[in-house]
Amino acid sequence: MAPADAGQLPTWRPPNREIGFVILLPGGISVDTYDSQLDLASMPALTPRKATPIRPPRRFVGIQFSCCGFYSRVYISRDLSAYVGHCPGCARQVRLEIAPEGTQRRFFTAS
Repeated sequence: MAPADAGQLPTWRPPNREIGFVILLPGGISVDTYDSQLDLASMPALTPRKATPIRPPRRFVGIQFSCCGFYSRVYISRDLSAYVGHCPGCARQVRLEIAPEGTQRRFFTAS
């Protein structure tokens, strides 16, 4: 025999105070979610974060390694005298010296 309320959906009941959630906010403020309202005017002002300096993008050239068919970026050395890198497939080193007159090319093929 089926229960008397078999055709009805179960009713939802809010949790009691022992089961409620507590939200912790900056400044040590806690808010109980059970039947509470949050007063934002009473919150302490947040201090802005210290701005982190933005690094300039690293300079690179693109190299097509014909030995293994890989493409990779090669970044400038610390002393700013050359672009130095390795083939991702066979680890063959490539070094592009930077001449005083330079070039506008950004992509090269290493064989």
